[in-house]
Amino acid sequence: MTNALAPLSILLSFVMGMVALDDTPKALFAPGQHGEPVAASAKGTEPAARSQPITIASKPPGARFFFLDAEVNGVQTRFLVDTGATTTVLRQSDAALAAVAVDGTTRLHTANGKLPVERASIATLTVSGIVLADVQAVVADDRLPHSLIGLDTLERMGRIVIDGSSIAVL
Repeated sequence: MTNALAPLSILLSFVMGMVALDDTPKALFAPGQHGEPVAASAKGTEPAARSQPITIASKPPGARFFFLDAEVNGVQTRFLVDTGATTTVLRQSDAALAAVAVDGTTRLHTANGKLPVERASIATLTVSGIVLADVQAVVADDRLPHSLIGLDTLERMGRIVIDGSSIAVL
């Protein structure tokens, strides 16, 4: 990584601020017995009980970061899990491939200042069989090495348990 990109990488990998996004409750869905989605939770309520934890992310031995593979509007996308980020951030190229709708610009408040980004709404985000509808996010340029799953999205999935090598949803 070049020295010029290092501050941006650090800045976006550890987003510490919150974009003023709409806080309207959104539905959370999980696969039903016959493959149909069933309501599992809405923002601000307890998720439906699961009989088994669902592993959503892992890291190989010796790795420093957790990654997960998700579908953004049906398009496979790799994310860095960033529990320090209050907002989910898509790279421009990932947002374009998944035809993510953008709705104006805003500034992301980070530890290193304000960053101009586009407000976005992901119609469906699927992580390990958990389907989230209408996920609010922001879109940043491709100097960001990976799209980020932030705490806003993780909380919508349910109770998160992190151990040394995996992240699971209960």
